[in-house]
Parts: sequence; structure tokens; C-alpha cells
Amino acid sequence: MRNKIFAIVLMCCAVGFLYSGYGLVTAWNTYTSAALCYETIQDQKKLEDLVSIEAKTGDVQPEDNLTHTMKQINADYIGWITIGDTKIDYPIVHSNPKKNYLDHDFYGNRSVYGTLFIRHGQKLFENRNTVIYGHNMKDGGMFATLKRYLEKSWFDEHPDVQIRYDGQAVNCKVFSVQIISENNDYPYADRFNDVEYSTFLNEMVQLSRIVPGELPDPEYPIITLSTCYGQKRLIVMAQSKEERENGIKTITDR
Repeated sequence: MRNKIFAIVLMCCAVGFLYSGYGLVTAWNTYTSAALCYETIQDQKKLEDLVSIEAKTGDVQPEDNLTHTMKQINADYIGWITIGDTKIDYPIVHSNPKKNYLDHDFYGNRSVYGTLFIRHGQKLFENRNTVIYGHNMKDGGMFATLKRYLEKSWFDEHPDVQIRYDGQAVNCKVFSVQIISENNDYPYADRFNDVEYSTFLNEMVQLSRIVPGELPDPEYPIITLSTCYGQKRLIVMAQSKEERENGIKTITDR
């Protein structure tokens, strides 16, 4: 009788083990497939960059090959974000009522990675505060590395966020990292008058978990990178003070 019970228990354990193993394999395949999608896009970006470099050696200035190629793949494409020493090297899209970028990749296929996006109606560096949303993936993909900014050494050594858009490469300096509640929408605000915006920037610096080496300037817009952090949200704010071809100070929501 005992042997029979032992055999039944052993069989149940084996079934449970196989089921758990199947779940792990399925999850691994899901994450691997999502990561491979963006590796393909990143390879395409590298190729377009090489083409641009070669074209610049000639007499004719090249068009923005990256923007042209990415818009052929996805018309919602607006830019590209890169942070050194991280996996953050992805395209950014405008949210689209017809597409849910929380669970669809850059090609429009369902994906746990989703796609980095900004709200419909916002424009990079034209609003006071452009918010870029992305998932905090368990495999370190998308915006998972943002939590490293909670470490002072990382914050100090990796202050640069590069945004490419409209044929320009813009370098932004991180000035605030915060963990906020899901109900706190204030850091996502994007419409202020001059006085309100100056106050907002000062508050964001004061609330930062790490003291920034460079303070933001109310004459320039900012970007906010947002991701989930358990039951809360993690945000990283950065600002570029570089003048750009289309005029960085042309802010639409004053």
C-alpha cells in the first residue's frame, strides 16, 4: 500500500515538474522571440548608420536613412533612444488608437516587450515634458536598466541619454530619478506656463533619489522615461540644452 502511495506521489511530482518545465521553456521562448525582434531592428539601424557614414564622405549630404527606413517598417516611428552600457537601444513610436504598443512590437506583432512610445499628440522636444513609456522586462530588456539610476555610482557615470530624431542626435543629461505611486501623474504633466515649469523642475530635482551633477534649465524642455517598478513607477528625467536645427526653444505649450 505504501509503495502504491509513494508511486502516486512520485508520479504527481513528475507531472508537476514537467508542467513547470514546460512553463519555463514557454516563457523563455516568448522572451527570446521578443528580444530577437529588436535585435533585428538594431542590426538594421547599424546598417543604415554605415550607409550614412559612407554617404557623408561624398559631396552630397545624405538624407536621414534611419528615419526613412524605420518609417517604412512602421509609420508611427518618431525617433531612437540609446543609453550606453545598457540594452536600451530601441525605436520610439507615437501611440496609435489602432495599435496597442504595450503588447505589440515595432512590426505590429504581439510581444511581451511591446514598443517604447510617447502619448498621441506629444512631439519630441516640442512639449515641455515628453514622456517615453516602456516595460521593465525580467530579462533586462526595454526599460529594465533604468533602475540602475537608483545607484549613485551608475547615476554619476551614465548621465547621458541619446535621442535621434529628424536627422539629429540629441544628448540629454539625467537630472532626476524617482519611484512614484501609480496614482501620481504630476511628473507626467506637460503643459505649464513659465513660472509653473520652473517650479516643476525644482520639485523634480528635490524629489530625486540621487542629487544630480547638473541642474535643469527652465529655458529647455525635458524627457521623462517611465516604467513599472513593482506596484509603483520608476521615472528618469533628462534634459538637453543643445540648440537644434528645428529650434529647441520652440515649445508649443507655453
